[in-house]
Amino acid sequence: MQSTREVDRLIDDLRRLREKLEEQGNRVQRDIVEYASLSQSVVQLTKIVSEGMTHVKRVPDAPSISSEVLEPIGAASNETDIED
Repeated sequence: MQSTREVDRLIDDLRRLREKLEEQGNRVQRDIVEYASLSQSVVQLTKIVSEGMTHVKRVPDAPSISSEVLEPIGAASNETDIED
């Protein structure tokens, strides 16, 4: 009788393990589907951004700040124009 109980206990343990494995397998499948969907969304978004960037004109670099830019208006060149 003891061997029968031990076999029954092992069968129950195996059933629980099988249920646990099925649950984890289902979770992994859901995660894979979610990842695939997210990955596809990222690819589509990347294409949209890339296509949008092809229509953007390249802007020249901004001028650097120099002493000419920092002088007040009329301080250097305009004063000589006024005297003429």
